[in-house]
Amino acid sequence: RHIITVSRATALELRHFYRVPPDKIAVVWPGIEAAFRTSPPAERLAAVRRQYGLDTPFVLAVGARRPHKNLTRLVEAFAGLATVLPHHLVFAGQADPRFPDEARQGVARHPAKLRHRVHFLDWVAEADLPALYALADVLVIPSLVEGFGLPALEAMACGTPVVAADASSLPEVVGQAGLLADPRSVRALTEALRAVLTDDVLRRNLAAAGRRRAARFRWTEAARRTLRLYDTPPRPRHAMQSLREGGDWRLGDWQLEIERKD
Repeated sequence: RHIITVSRATALELRHFYRVPPDKIAVVWPGIEAAFRTSPPAERLAAVRRQYGLDTPFVLAVGARRPHKNLTRLVEAFAGLATVLPHHLVFAGQADPRFPDEARQGVARHPAKLRHRVHFLDWVAEADLPALYALADVLVIPSLVEGFGLPALEAMACGTPVVAADASSLPEVVGQAGLLADPRSVRALTEALRAVLTDDVLRRNLAAAGRRRAARFRWTEAARRTLRLYDTPPRPRHAMQSLREGGDWRLGDWQLEIERKD
């Protein structure tokens, strides 16, 4: 029996926290739905903009609001930009009732700056996400820990620039197609957001690089690699020979070839 996991970062956590032998772990990157690879038509963008009241340029954060999402620092980082840029901050995702809502608490600390600049879309239909990504000027995902980081991949497929934490699985997903920032540094998050929001050339370059990067993540490829794990008898290998981006991923008996296409 083997454990198939979606990222190298999660594979390392399985080894560290659960003492899973490396020859029992295989990494298979997931894909994304086809809807995120097609630009929504103008009328669809307009409808989603009206539905959620998004009449200003905005920074988007997608996902449930939980402590590991690092939203206190994100709100502080955005507060540093609110007086110099016209953008709003939009949270798409519900708060987890088990934890304090750190995003709302952060807004409450800056009422004059943020009361009318931060929006909480507690529930967003899956069908609306491609348009929401396409409307955003940047997706920010400052999480301290992620198993994979699907919103980053979805945004890149939509041509939306990504600012992500330089932590956990996110560098593995984003690669060099987005800006990575120290998630424990408010200043680093602020400067990464400022760079994307004030530099049109950088934003266009990141959008193009993100689309190319996202094209590598396909469910057909994930299925092929998963089937290969079932069909191929294990071969002895040294554990963890390489973690290099673009190289071969070897963990114990299994080898998953990650083709470098960028």
